[in-house]
Amino acid sequence: MMALWGCNEGGVQTNPDLALAQSPLEGKWTSDTSQGGISFSTTLELAAGGVANLTIKGNGSCSGTQTYLGGTWSATATMLTLGGNPSCSGTIMCTVMGFPVNLDCSSGADQSGSFTYTLAGNTLTLTAVTDGGMTVMVVYTRVP
Repeated sequence: MMALWGCNEGGVQTNPDLALAQSPLEGKWTSDTSQGGISFSTTLELAAGGVANLTIKGNGSCSGTQTYLGGTWSATATMLTLGGNPSCSGTIMCTVMGFPVNLDCSSGADQSGSFTYTLAGNTLTLTAVTDGGMTVMVVYTRVP
């Protein structure tokens, strides 16, 4: 539906900025994941204009926060693509089997890629297949 912006010589003029429909994916989403004895809380923000931000917080045997700001996102009816060149800051420090493991921006973690998604109410499920053929699924809940 086009939003009315004003009249022009008796006709209707539309505001192109308002004419674009808001994506149902826009907003903040959170997920808690555990793997290999370490756990993280992740907040994914899909903002208007295609800006994506990601915050990862270490839980349990991990502490610290890593933040990726200024990435990009786009979506079709079934595919979410994250990319761009976000700035990264922060370090997550974990203890795994008694050994310290630090995850910092130089660790080379790539937060980009394409994911199939399903959206059901306030639940967003992202699914990706790794280069090794493993299917990875992450379930996010919308932040009110």
